[in-house]
Amino acid sequence: MDRRDSYLFKAAELLELSKNEHHAEFKAEFENLALAYLRLAEQAKQKDYLDIASETAAAQTRRRSGT
Repeated sequence: MDRRDSYLFKAAELLELSKNEHHAEFKAEFENLALAYLRLAEQAKQKDYLDIASETAAAQTRRRSGT
């Protein structure tokens, strides 16, 4: 499981906890934590995309320069 999947899994767990929580403040905290994990998942996705783009650009540069 990659980092993004781990964050998504944790967000789903927290949303499930919020559904079963009767105390309003705890419910809100679970939901806020779930949203934070969803943001982390999105950031991990973007970082993975940027890493791939950077590696691709570096490989193209190496091919052009012959190294």
